Amino acid sequence: MRFIRYGLSSLMAFTINYVILLVLDKALSDITLGLEIAATVGWIVSSNVNFFVNRRAVFHDKGKVVPEYLKYYSVAIPVFLIKNLGLFEVFVRLLNIPAAIASPLAETVMFILTYFIQRFLVFNGKKKLPADGDTADADNSCG
Repeated sequence: MRFIRYGLSSLMAFTINYVILLVLDKALSDITLGLEIAATVGWIVSSNVNFFVNRRAVFHDKGKVVPEYLKYYSVAIPVFLIKNLGLFEVFVRLLNIPAAIASPLAETVMFILTYFIQRFLVFNGKKKLPADGDTADADNSCG
């Protein structure tokens, strides 16, 4: 059940990121780094939404926000760099794949990796909110 919630949360964040990316890429098309600016702004907005949705709705965590936020971004920033400056740039700049296709491809590659990183490194505290049907995870006894 948690993985489904994670998938829905990721889909929501991706949609936010994707819309911002496409709108800003079009608006900034005359700027040399317009695509990179669009990708960065989309990520900043969507990653903040993703953190708070994952924290409450996916992992039912009620630990302290600031330490979790810092842990989240200690993972999210390298993932962003790998995805956007690595995969996305290769897809768009080297393989000439349109940004509208390259973005979902890069997201798909990173999806499962980030689930496990968030599950075990970010939201791994003992303070859990009761989850619908996730009684084994209420006290984090399953790891």
